[in-house]
Amino acid sequence: MVTFHVETQGGCSDEVSHWVIIEDDLEFPNVITPNGDGLNDVFAIKNLNTNINLEDPDKYRSNNLYIYDRWGKLVYQADNYDTYMKDDQLFTGSKYFDGKDLSDGVYYFTFYYKGKIKITNYHGTITIIR
Repeated sequence: MVTFHVETQGGCSDEVSHWVIIEDDLEFPNVITPNGDGLNDVFAIKNLNTNINLEDPDKYRSNNLYIYDRWGKLVYQADNYDTYMKDDQLFTGSKYFDGKDLSDGVYYFTFYYKGKIKITNYHGTITIIR
């Protein structure tokens, strides 16, 4: 919260406070190596804020992740994906993509994110290397 306090030379004063919400840019990995070594085993989105209020009619901080193979077949889909990296620490939620049962190769993803401040569509590729 930011508070602005003003006082005149005559002694009159007032203040106003306002919540400031900062949403960092999201960063997506371009490679995962799901080999169980604890490094890059899952698709973890850096700076993803997963504080979702399911009772909010505006679906504040909602997201949708879709991953496709090279032929355009949907191989993974999640609403409110919750696996992310923050300050170089991995938070594995109940929804995570580890490429299980998929062959090595390049996959394509789309990620829709609605935050408090911005709505963004991300597109990119993810390579699975075992």
